[in-house]
Amino acid sequence: MTVLPLKASEVDATAPFTPEELLYRRVERSELNSKGEVDPTRINAISFKKDVESAPSVMRSRYSTPADVLHVLCAERDTTNWLVFSARVDGLPSGLKSGDGRSFDFFPKHVPLEDCGAHSVVASAQSDDVSKAYAKPSDGVVNAFKAKFATSLKRV
Repeated sequence: MTVLPLKASEVDATAPFTPEELLYRRVERSELNSKGEVDPTRINAISFKKDVESAPSVMRSRYSTPADVLHVLCAERDTTNWLVFSARVDGLPSGLKSGDGRSFDFFPKHVPLEDCGAHSVVASAQSDDVSKAYAKPSDGVVNAFKAKFATSLKRV
């Protein structure tokens, strides 16, 4: 019997993330180095645009299993030969400085999709913004994020 990922209507999108909660991410084999680790220079689909929904996609372990990350309802593509990696919420980078002196923190934001309730993104905000309103980081900060995020990812 195949178990489907939880739908948006089956999860509490307001439940806070815990520091030890895992964030699952699918990774193509082409994104790995010779040791099987995620290579920050090869990471695909890490971008931050004008809105938070464009931030890097992850899935909450609270509402999913690693297999859900590769399920067609969540991946929306063929994931044959893809792998699942995870990072802890408390391992997301903070205090990354841009060239103009702004500092950025990264945090998970639950953005469920109708057929994939665990879908979330890694959002960014300026460190001094107590409301944690989404703010698009500079290219230099994005590159620093990629390096730190890649090294925090562990194969599941």
